Amino acid sequence: METTMRFKLGRVQAQCAVVAAALLAFAASAGAVNPAVTKVKNRFMITNKVALQWNKFKSEGGPTYAGSPAGVRFANFLISTSQELGLVDLDYVDIPYLRYVVNDWPNPNAHTYGTGSEIEKLVSDGVPVPVVASYGMTSGFTPAGGITAPMIYYDPANPPTADQIKGKILVAKTVPYPEPVPNSNGPYAYSRSVLSSYAETDYIYRSQGKWANQFEPIPANVSSSQWGRWVWSQLSGFATTAIKGGAAGMVVVYDLSPGMALGLTQRACMRPAAAVRTPCMRTSRL
Repeated sequence: METTMRFKLGRVQAQCAVVAAALLAFAASAGAVNPAVTKVKNRFMITNKVALQWNKFKSEGGPTYAGSPAGVRFANFLISTSQELGLVDLDYVDIPYLRYVVNDWPNPNAHTYGTGSEIEKLVSDGVPVPVVASYGMTSGFTPAGGITAPMIYYDPANPPTADQIKGKILVAKTVPYPEPVPNSNGPYAYSRSVLSSYAETDYIYRSQGKWANQFEPIPANVSSSQWGRWVWSQLSGFATTAIKGGAAGMVVVYDLSPGMALGLTQRACMRPAAAVRTPCMRTSRL
């Protein structure tokens, strides 16, 4: 099976403004605890409506990469809103850095084959993949004509060797949460790493409402951040395998919606030192 993958990026220099604010520690006296910090006061809490408005404002600008127009827009919103709520003594530090810019927001045609404005293409045995969810943010460029090579599937139960991978496009699919093993981690059925990142564990305080079962991974059908982190956490292993094996490129199939898979373009795909040698694309479950 011969597959061609192609995409293009542009490089610019951006400025990132970092705001540092001093946190005030409250204590009535040495060794004493101010009762004002031991309880949640509802009059200081924002409402669900306000929280939704803030998130809507952020999403309307598109991806908020540091230094990008959307990033500056949202940073200014955070600064002004924080000052309205009483934040003082702000300090600003300019940090110049290089970043790659892809003109794909908010145009969905940028990821759709045959539109004329697509920024990446994936064609397998002459059959184009209709939609490529996203690209590897730090995976470098392909030549203008793309990269054509045989594909090889990464089977977690029987992974290919480096000799088998060399010169091919590695195709990797993310896997579900691990199965529970009772009492494998003290009284828990999941490892510490799974519990700390993908489950509700202990807490100091939480508001009223229906919460997920403690010490169990939050199901994918009701989760966004936890499931997204689990899927994305597997990328590093795939990338290491592709780089060490000398793959011509890599395609990762996420068990995510197209929109969420696109959102993960904000994460690194390859180690920067080897990035330009192994271009990467991502597809969603659809």
